[in-house]
Amino acid sequence: MSPRLSVWLHNIGETLTPVLSNSKFQETGIITPKEFEIAGDYLTYMCPTWKWCTCEKGKLKTYLSKDKQFLQTKNVPCHKRVSEIDLLGEEKVVVESDGEEWVDTQILSDTLGQLAIQEVAESDSDCDIEDLEAAASDFKEVFAVAPKPVNIFLLTCERIQGDNENVVKTRTYDITITYDKYYQTPRVWLTGYNELGEPLTRQEMFEDFSQDHAKKTVTYETHPQLPCNMMSIHPCRHGKVMKRLLQNYKGSTPVNVHLYLIIFLKFVQSVIPTIEYDFTKEFDCGGGER
Repeated sequence: MSPRLSVWLHNIGETLTPVLSNSKFQETGIITPKEFEIAGDYLTYMCPTWKWCTCEKGKLKTYLSKDKQFLQTKNVPCHKRVSEIDLLGEEKVVVESDGEEWVDTQILSDTLGQLAIQEVAESDSDCDIEDLEAAASDFKEVFAVAPKPVNIFLLTCERIQGDNENVVKTRTYDITITYDKYYQTPRVWLTGYNELGEPLTRQEMFEDFSQDHAKKTVTYETHPQLPCNMMSIHPCRHGKVMKRLLQNYKGSTPVNVHLYLIIFLKFVQSVIPTIEYDFTKEFDCGGGER
C-alpha cells in the first residue's frame, strides 16, 4: 500500500471512528482523549520542557480541550548518529520454539539502567508497516532503573547556563505528541535541525532512528495540526505494545493512567535512541514509581 493511500485511509477511518469514552488502557493499552489529557498534564508537570499547545481553528479536535490539542518540546539535543552508538554486540536474532524470530537489542542508559527491547517479525493484515509490538514482551525488567541513576537528560529539562562559547553545537529535534483517534493512542512526530539550525532532510533524519525501524515503523507524513510534514512513529500497534508493558509491570498496585505517557516515551526511546528527550522519571517494573 502506498504511503499516500495509507494516509488517506487513516483519515477516513479517524473520521468514522467514534470517540472512545470508556477507559480500557489496563486491558487493551489504548486511552481516551480525557486520559490523554490527564497523562499530558502529568508529563508537563514532571518536565516543564513539555508544553500543551493549541492549533488553528480549522484543525482543532473537538474531543480535546482547545488549549490541550497536542504536546510539544523543542530543541532536544541529538549528539550522535545511530551508526555511532556502540550496542556492545548485544543485538541478536532469537528463534522461538514456535518459529517466530525476535530481534533483541540492548540500549544502555545511565538514567534508565538497561532497557532490553525485542521486535517480532510478523505480518498483520490491518497494518502493513512493521511494528514495535514485541518491544514489551517477556522482560524481567522493562523499566529497570540503575540504583543510583545519573540524569544525563538535564539538557532537556533544564536550561544550560554559561558562556555560549562552551556550548557544543549539535543536531536538535522538535517533538510533538498528538492523540490518534483512529488508533486511540498517542502518536509521536519529529522534525530535526542541523548544527546551524537548518532543517534536516528526510535521509539525514533517518540517520537518527534505529535501523530496525527506519523506513518501516517510521514514516514521513503531514502533521495533523501543524502546517508541515514530519517524521512519525506509526501508531498501528502502540496499543498492543502498551498493553504488554502494563502487563509486565510488577508493582503492588495497577499503573495509574497519569503515568501512561511516561511509560510510552520510554518505549519510544528504543526507536530514537540518539534523541535525548527522556526527562526521566524513575519507574521500576519491580516496585513501582519512585
